[in-house]
Amino acid sequence: MIPENVLAALRQRFELLSAPVTIDYFHQGESGLIVPGAAPRTPCPACGPTKETLEDLVGVSPKLRLVTHEFHAEPQLVESWNVERVPAVLLRRGAGAPPLRYYGLPQGLFFEVLVEVISAFPAPPSPPAALAEVLDRLTDTLSIVVVGSMRHPAGAQAVASAYQLALFSNKVEATVIEAETFPEVVQQLGLSELPATVVADKHGFSGVANTMALAQFGVDAQQSDSPRPPQVAPGSAAAIGGAPGAPPVSARSRLHI
Repeated sequence: MIPENVLAALRQRFELLSAPVTIDYFHQGESGLIVPGAAPRTPCPACGPTKETLEDLVGVSPKLRLVTHEFHAEPQLVESWNVERVPAVLLRRGAGAPPLRYYGLPQGLFFEVLVEVISAFPAPPSPPAALAEVLDRLTDTLSIVVVGSMRHPAGAQAVASAYQLALFSNKVEATVIEAETFPEVVQQLGLSELPATVVADKHGFSGVANTMALAQFGVDAQQSDSPRPPQVAPGSAAAIGGAPGAPPVSARSRLHI
């Protein structure tokens, strides 16, 4: 699944890991067993390729460990870790901090971001002083959900910003939803542009905000019912199904988060 030249580069990269990293993967098995009274399962065509990619990834270093979970067979774990869909990739932190979540195929530009996150995960860097001051003002756990296309550079930047804040602060809960695998999420949120970021479960914007602007928006979202959207990079929001290079997601509607 992962080309050999990329695997070779990953071997060198993960030699520098300061501690082991466990990747929890939730999938839906291909068993044809039908349980009487159980709701029919939605097919998961992305589960197989996701597992293959993760197996290739952890195979490059003994410091990487993959734990595979059957979504429907472990309901208590699914509820405890708040896993909402499959395929799901989790990086769990200690001290009661929420995990970093990724829903969808870990490929394209998003794969590169995940490699960066895994590399930094054992020993996350400290935030700049000004950013640390903003993060210290968070009054509770802050949920940040990014919906984006793995083929769109701005999507990768938005994903990186959310994960970076989560690495900086245990109060940040970062979740990424890869839009090619989950176009229904795009439709449910009524998105017309990607990437889209939803903060505190109800306040959102499209485009890419830097980590400082995103953190400040998060603080404002905890203190106000109508926080001012952050400034985003010009041209970083692409219309869905629009101009060439726009994310290839089959959904059209207005941004309404």
